[in-house]
Amino acid sequence: MEMFFSLNGKLISCDPNSYQHDTLISNDKILLKLSLIANKINSPYMTIDIVESKQHEWIILEIGDGGVSGPSTGMNLQNHWLKLKNNHLPELKDFLFFI
Repeated sequence: MEMFFSLNGKLISCDPNSYQHDTLISNDKILLKLSLIANKINSPYMTIDIVESKQHEWIILEIGDGGVSGPSTGMNLQNHWLKLKNNHLPELKDFLFFI
């Protein structure tokens, strides 16, 4: 299973979830589809969890509010918060002084 975080319709991170191996999706077609889905949902910060079927097809398992989703196992939280701080939420720069 992979967990994607999206901010304002843009995918900002992809991490393995549920103690899986470190293989991440690199298929541009799938990433583009996830970006299009994220743009259609009226949520500024959200997660999209996807799983791979036995037939090697990717299926959306869950879409949730990014504010209530916990980090995935092994997620680089510092990198995630830096992306929020530097690229997407400049108004929070004064509050994220610890990064």
